[in-house]
Amino acid sequence: MRVRLPIIGAGVVYVVALLFIGLWPTHVDQNLDLASRPPTTWLVALFDLTPDQGYRIGEFGANILLFVPLGALLIALFPRLGWLWATVLAGLFSVALELAQTVARPGRTGSTDDVVANTAGAALGALVVSLWLRHERRRHR
Repeated sequence: MRVRLPIIGAGVVYVVALLFIGLWPTHVDQNLDLASRPPTTWLVALFDLTPDQGYRIGEFGANILLFVPLGALLIALFPRLGWLWATVLAGLFSVALELAQTVARPGRTGSTDDVVANTAGAALGALVVSLWLRHERRRHR
């Protein structure tokens, strides 16, 4: 049980941070001008994109990375859940968060692209931890 307590603590801090980011009254990157900063400028130059296209790809990638820990934490806390169910649960959490943005935050807009990116990130995190746990079980046999 000693190992689980730090994971639970990290999970609580992470979910609270996700809720703050997701339910913040305005877009969290509203004043950052990310279209003129790396890695957006790098994407624009590398793939000959418009700044808006580069920003959208960068935002999609950031949403993937933002949800990798959720999938990893779900598997770390509930290893028998399996990566597919962890992905489903994280996807449902993402849908709920996007709906809450749409309903409760007039300055925010829910996005199906965000749900896709968030779910993909959670799937990646869950899959990596699942594979690692499987490897550890085999190693200890």
